[in-house]
Amino acid sequence: PVVELDVQETVPVVQVWPNPVSDKLFILAETAAGVLTVFDTNGRLVIQQALVENGIQSVETESWKTGGYEILISDVSGFYRTARILKN
Repeated sequence: PVVELDVQETVPVVQVWPNPVSDKLFILAETAAGVLTVFDTNGRLVIQQALVENGIQSVETESWKTGGYEILISDVSGFYRTARILKN
């Protein structure tokens, strides 16, 4: 006989706000410790920094040029999430 297992996989919560951003970006990542990486629309690395485990982190964006950015949030377990934001 086949036994079915009720497996409930929890997907970590990741939130990025405000969008569009002007001077400060906030990231809530309910994940293990990891890395926050931001690229501009040309694929150039803007920042890469350690990600706070299960907490809210802020990133200063005043010096960023106006335009679009790709955010990559990854943790040590292999989980990753991407988001796109606009800088005013």
